[in-house]
Amino acid sequence: MSGRRRQRAQTLRQNGLHILSPSGNVTLQPALVEAGSLTSHYDLILLSVKAFSLAAAMDELHQLCYGELDDRRTERLARVDAAPGQRRF
Repeated sequence: MSGRRRQRAQTLRQNGLHILSPSGNVTLQPALVEAGSLTSHYDLILLSVKAFSLAAAMDELHQLCYGELDDRRTERLARVDAAPGQRRF
């Protein structure tokens, strides 16, 4: 994890994740993990990356969930590319 990511993770640990919504605001205290430290089952994983980091982040997540990379990676990336509202830069 880069220094900037560590700083953001520390800020989230200290201040929580603030979600602002017309339905009501909420502050959550999410469990934060770094690559390689996923050790238990999670009901939901929020992945937030910049477009140029998406493929690498999906590879890491795939390895955490399924082990070795395989042909499913290509299929997943094709689905992401085809998602409505997605643009390639």
